[in-house]
Amino acid sequence: MPVVEIFGPTIQGEGIDQGRPCNFIRFGGCDFKCEWCDTPFAVLPHLVRQAKRMDTHEIVDAVVRVPGSAEWVILTGGNPCLHQLSPLITRLHTYSLKASVETQGTRWKSWLLQADRVCVSPKGPSSGMKFNEEEFSDFMARLQSEVNWRANDNWRFLKVVVFDQADYEFAQQIHQWYHNVPFFLSAGNDAGSTVGDPNRVDERSLGAVRTDLLNKALWLTNRVMVDPLMKDAIVQTQQHVMLWGNERGR
Repeated sequence: MPVVEIFGPTIQGEGIDQGRPCNFIRFGGCDFKCEWCDTPFAVLPHLVRQAKRMDTHEIVDAVVRVPGSAEWVILTGGNPCLHQLSPLITRLHTYSLKASVETQGTRWKSWLLQADRVCVSPKGPSSGMKFNEEEFSDFMARLQSEVNWRANDNWRFLKVVVFDQADYEFAQQIHQWYHNVPFFLSAGNDAGSTVGDPNRVDERSLGAVRTDLLNKALWLTNRVMVDPLMKDAIVQTQQHVMLWGNERGR
């Protein structure tokens, strides 16, 4: 499998496990090319072809060598659902490690049901990608079938990144469709990057990055506070960015 990077220890910056110590495995390859993608090195085909090819044993060996005692391992990308990760999750479990998967909900894989957590993050209009309602509905229906026997309903959740009003209205619709699924709104992080600029460097100071992100979070929070359709939504600011800025490997 193409592995772009394995890094940690760090914390999960978003979603239901925000602030939790973890390690990351970032796989190369994605079926999307979002305008504001902050990991183009894991998306653009010519860069993904340069990624190190690793098998399950090599990946897990690299993860267990990471210093620290984090029990959560985040499988991200790109879109990790382009790959067959069942053996990897099984092996992580033999080391008493928990696997959390991050995906946009476009490619269903049965191995997702082995995961200890699944973050589904559909992309709004600002991404420049066309939302396929039928495809997403099928993905969520398969995931929802697990709720009947899972003891912990928080094992799957939705997260929508919001940059502007169009994204916000998209998030409202997603939340109405799946009102029984834990729902998170993440303030859009203007990293000054696009998928067409894999060598991007955020020239802003850490203070400027924090200010810009907090201003976006304030704008988002002000809307949620008075919106009855969003009464169960949780607004977040990317914690890892607030701590380290847009530094790669954080």
